Amino acid sequence: MNGKCFKEPIFHGIVEGRITQFREIMKPQPKNFIGATPYGFSRKDYGWDYYSPIKPRFKIGETLYLKEPYRILKRNGSRYKIAYQDGYNTVKTHLSIKSITHPNKWCNKLYMSKDFARYFIEITGVNAERLQDISDENCIREGIIAHYGGFEDGTDEELVYYSNGIETDFETPQQAFAALIDKIQKGAWERNEFYWAYEFKLIK
Repeated sequence: MNGKCFKEPIFHGIVEGRITQFREIMKPQPKNFIGATPYGFSRKDYGWDYYSPIKPRFKIGETLYLKEPYRILKRNGSRYKIAYQDGYNTVKTHLSIKSITHPNKWCNKLYMSKDFARYFIEITGVNAERLQDISDENCIREGIIAHYGGFEDGTDEELVYYSNGIETDFETPQQAFAALIDKIQKGAWERNEFYWAYEFKLIK
């Protein structure tokens, strides 16, 4: 089973059920757009008369576990009490001894084993598109938040959009998403490359 790391605001949005989609850049980028196939996203390479598929990293129906910082508090036989940075503790049973590293110390989430995971998501859809083709609806699914706020001219009760970690309000979901993606990877919105868009549901 594969694990997936998200930045803290995205992680909490997933756990809260607000975020149900994420994107990953397509590697390699298609040189000639052919279209979607049952095997992935097709490209025509170097002018040759054949097509090679670019496959997504995750498949529909695949389950991923969410990585987060954790530490092991104590062990009692095959039962381990685990603490997570958001303050909730849990008990796991029948864990492999090989999984136990750095007891009583915070562990880097990058190296988190599925044994310690408490949240899982199932991939329910995969699509491929250029970054700027994202719809307003999918911006919301990616974590852009709508709220009522005011503008510099003193007017209020206007629907505006923002992203966690960015203190600016935007008039459209796309503008807020563009600011978010550029904060993660500078210049990504302008490059407008192809991305995999993964839809998912939280498994409880």
